[in-house]
Amino acid sequence: MGNGDKPTARPSLRGSLSGYGWAVLATSLAAFARWLLPGALAPAPYLGFYPAVVVAAALGGVGPGLAATFGALILVNFVFGHFDLADSGSLARQLIWVTASVGVSLLAGMQRRPVCGNVPAT
Repeated sequence: MGNGDKPTARPSLRGSLSGYGWAVLATSLAAFARWLLPGALAPAPYLGFYPAVVVAAALGGVGPGLAATFGALILVNFVFGHFDLADSGSLARQLIWVTASVGVSLLAGMQRRPVCGNVPAT
């Protein structure tokens, strides 16, 4: 079997760019919704961004899911709020957000990874 016949788990450049495009689009839409509905989403600042991470991770994989996670973290702290290192409640919310979103991204990445061991020989 030649190298051209072997299945590969590496995504193409076009597929990677498409995944990160989904991350940017989903995070941008979530930021727009947060901007439109500040009163509704202010008590739970990351709530509107959770669907963006799920969409980015499901359609793009681990990298785009992580990009949406940290993009939302930056937006919540520096665009829609202010970063306060002394606020332990805010730090706890950020830790929970990052942990949950990284977990979603890793799970989505495992779902997207092709199973190369089950390919029958021809």
